[in-house]
Amino acid sequence: MKKIIGIKIILILIAILLFGMLFFTITKTHFKKCEEHLENEKQINQDKEQNSKYVSLEQLPKEYTFEQALNDGCFIISHKTIYNKEKLNEFIANTQKNSNNRIADTIRIVQFTMEGDMIFTDIEYTEEGKYKIMHDNTRDQFLAKEDRKITLEDDFSGEIYGILEIEEGEDIHLELALYAIIEDVDSTVKRYENEIICRYPKDVTVYKFGPTFIATVLDVRDKWVLVKPKETKYLGDKVSLGIPNDEKITIGDTVEITYTGDVMESYPVQVKAMKIEKIKE
Repeated sequence: MKKIIGIKIILILIAILLFGMLFFTITKTHFKKCEEHLENEKQINQDKEQNSKYVSLEQLPKEYTFEQALNDGCFIISHKTIYNKEKLNEFIANTQKNSNNRIADTIRIVQFTMEGDMIFTDIEYTEEGKYKIMHDNTRDQFLAKEDRKITLEDDFSGEIYGILEIEEGEDIHLELALYAIIEDVDSTVKRYENEIICRYPKDVTVYKFGPTFIATVLDVRDKWVLVKPKETKYLGDKVSLGIPNDEKITIGDTVEITYTGDVMESYPVQVKAMKIEKIKE
C-alpha cells in the first residue's frame, strides 16, 4: 500500500514538473514574441523618423537659419522672392485627389515677417487620408508672448479637401480648399471652409539657391559689413548686410555674397545674406 502511495506521489511530482516546464516554455515564448513585437514597433517608428523630410517643429533650434531652411527643402517665402517651389509642386502632385497614386507627404513652409522673423507651417497628408496643419509663430518677436505658440488642426478629410494655388488680385493664395461646396445642414455641425495657408505676389521671383554678387569689403563692424559691388547696376555703389557665417572678413577682401533676393531700399541698400565667401582674383 505504501509502495503504491509512493508511486502516486512520484507521478504527481513528475506531472507537476512537466506542467511547470510546459508553463515556463509557453511563458518564455510569449514574452519573446512580445519583445519581438515591441522591437518591430520601435524599428517602424525609427524608420518613420528617418524617412521624415523634416525635424519636428519642437526640435528646431532657435537659431535656425535661412540657409538651413533652404537645404532642408522648405518652401520659403521672403517678401517678393520664393525658394524650393519645386518642393511645393511635388507635394501638391503627390496629394491631390485625382492623382494616380495619392501618397502621404509633408511640406514645410517658411515665411519671413517684415522684421525678418521666421513663421513655420507644416502641411501633412497622412496615410489615413487626412490633412494636418501645424503652425509655429514662436519666433515672431513682434507678437505678444502669450500669442506665440505651436498649434495643430487635423480635422481635414482628404475626401473633401486638397491643396490648391488660387490667384486672387495681385496675389497667389495657397489654400487647403474644398473640392466641392458643402451646404450647411445644421448650425451645430462644423462649417467646412477653405483654409488659407499662405500667400505671395504673382510677380514673385523664383530662386533655387539665391542671387549672388561679387564685392569689395569697405568696412566691418561686429557682425555687419559694408561692401562695394563689382557691378553697381542693380544694387548701387554700397550694400550693407549681416555676416551669416563664421567667415573672417577684413577690409579690402574680395567676397562673393549669396543673398535672399530681397533688397531694402535705403542708402546704402540692405540685403539679407545667406553666405559670404572670400575669393581670390
